[in-house]
Amino acid sequence: MANNKELYDNFFTRMNLSFDDYFVKIEDFQIQNGIYKSKKLNVEKVLEKETGRFLAAKIYNVNMNKYLKVEKINLHRSIYFMSKLNHPTIIKLVGFSPINFKKQLKPVVITELAQNGSLFDLLKKERKKHNTNWNSTKKIITIYGIASAMKYLHSQSILHHNLSPSNILLDDSYYPKLSNFDFLKETTEKQQKEDLEIFGEPQYVAPEVWMRKGYSQASDVYSFSF
Repeated sequence: MANNKELYDNFFTRMNLSFDDYFVKIEDFQIQNGIYKSKKLNVEKVLEKETGRFLAAKIYNVNMNKYLKVEKINLHRSIYFMSKLNHPTIIKLVGFSPINFKKQLKPVVITELAQNGSLFDLLKKERKKHNTNWNSTKKIITIYGIASAMKYLHSQSILHHNLSPSNILLDDSYYPKLSNFDFLKETTEKQQKEDLEIFGEPQYVAPEVWMRKGYSQASDVYSFSF
């Protein structure tokens, strides 16, 4: 474990963060049930044993030693920005473990739990006429909450890059929680001009991004408008 800590302590230091501020012992949590599963990662509902609170654990499926450079950068950036962001409609970082529940060198990111899934799932239920308790007032709160989160990000000179219903989670009261920060970037001129790679779900990608003109705050606004 000492070697693992040294490995991660190095990149935490490069981000001007203290490893100990965000490092958590994976044995302090217990998996309850699955929330989401993909080839890249699993998201599990976990119990924090000491407090009894339920949280979400994003468990990556690839050994850190096999990560491509860009994958490591995206993971580091995600943790860095989550540690800095403080807004009621942005999902909060609880901690990070370099090893998973099987003691493998596969990173785990612990965040607060959004109990009601994603906006994508809710919209799908709405289309099928299922009773969701998502009334007109809550819909307005959802729209305002997303707009407020995006305004906050932009005020911090940060682009989300991947805004879509799948990345908007909903808490017990159906209040939105913006999530998935793997592609966040700061809005400097140099980064905007060089940032020509296309991220996100195609229907939410702005026209200028498809034209390889780069991302901007306007690109995030375009995604929000859908």
